[in-house]
Amino acid sequence: MEIIAASVISLFVGFFIGKKLNKKSIEGSKFSRRGILNRKFDVSNRFGTLDTIEVQFEIVELESTDTKSKVKVLALTANKSEYNNHSQSAIKTLIDNTWIENSDVDWIKEPISETRNKKIDELLN
Repeated sequence: MEIIAASVISLFVGFFIGKKLNKKSIEGSKFSRRGILNRKFDVSNRFGTLDTIEVQFEIVELESTDTKSKVKVLALTANKSEYNNHSQSAIKTLIDNTWIENSDVDWIKEPISETRNKKIDELLN
């Protein structure tokens, strides 16, 4: 009987503590918004000829003005596989911590996790 009571109490405590921690991580995020940035680069390949690669960056906004945003790169994907491995850090430095035009970015309106958490809060409250 004591084991069942302790289990029930620990479930309730874990649920409420987990809910508060989850809210803090979303609301306390230091990034104001996320977005997708697509860029084309001309790079020399191992044969000495130029390759044009298309790179998709997942970025977060660190600071912003009316027309520009300073961004940090979270992830990137190139359209040619040889640039998705060892070259990622070199490609990342081209955009990471730089100011870019806001119009070049497809900003993500609201992450699906926030939408889901709002619906859960509405049901629970």
